[in-house]
Amino acid sequence: TTLRGDQTLKYSLAGIPINNTASLSQAEVDRARSCPSIEFITTRGANDSYADGYWLKEMACQVMSRLPNGTTRRTETNYDSNIGNDFTSQINAAQNGSWWVANYTTLLAQSCPNTTIIMMAYSLGAAANVVASTRPRFPTSRISAAVYWGSPLRSPGRPQNRGDAISALGQDALLGYRTPRGMEPRVRDYCVKKDIICTNWGSLTAHLSYANSTIQDETVDFLVHSALAA
Repeated sequence: TTLRGDQTLKYSLAGIPINNTASLSQAEVDRARSCPSIEFITTRGANDSYADGYWLKEMACQVMSRLPNGTTRRTETNYDSNIGNDFTSQINAAQNGSWWVANYTTLLAQSCPNTTIIMMAYSLGAAANVVASTRPRFPTSRISAAVYWGSPLRSPGRPQNRGDAISALGQDALLGYRTPRGMEPRVRDYCVKKDIICTNWGSLTAHLSYANSTIQDETVDFLVHSALAA
């Protein structure tokens, strides 16, 4: 199987299928195969900057500050998050991001059986992570914790739902992508009222309200406690 990026790379991952439309560079392959004690994978939202994503930066820094120094690593999803207002560009970006997340996480899990994996994703990035978790052989059992906020794939009635918009249906939820049942107990999916992305009505003001809030505190506590307990 070929991991595109460097076309000379051919890795057969013990029967684990890697979709060849994703792009893992040689450096990313090497990174996935060098095993930290804790790997913290973050996926930014639409039109945010790689690699420190503005809307993720503060929460990510807080998580990292409470985990063992020198043995914890943060990796930002390498995908093109720049999109227009049209549905097609949003879906394409989420799909492309999902393959990167799926391929990197699968290679990491296969290469590093003792590494604890935690994840955090916002908005379009949350959609990419949810779709990634549905890919064949995605290592759902290896994810110790994942937190999403403002997901356009938000679905009502799921046990991982958090925030005050519990019954919300996201903008793109009718596409049918759902976090696998076995992974749900380790996921927190936050949505607040009037967040136009995860409730399909309201404004961007609410969508931008997750940082510097009680949700930020809950996110950091959940990820840190889950990582240290693994």
